[in-house]
Amino acid sequence: MYQYCQYKRQMEKDGMTRAMEILSKKDMEKKAREARREKIREERRKNKDQEQDAQIAALAEAKQNKDGKSWWKVW
Repeated sequence: MYQYCQYKRQMEKDGMTRAMEILSKKDMEKKAREARREKIREERRKNKDQEQDAQIAALAEAKQNKDGKSWWKVW
């Protein structure tokens, strides 16, 4: 009887160890997936900022090339 109970305890212990390994593996995969998503978001944000900066620079250059003089005078 003692050996049977010891066998059951060992099997339960092994099962819990396996369950913890599976949970930790899934947690690591989830963190890696979130890190990839964050990296993609950062790249998209960076590209969008660069595009906006280029558009602003193009507008400013077009405005400067348009006339060169102010359209108003102080006096």
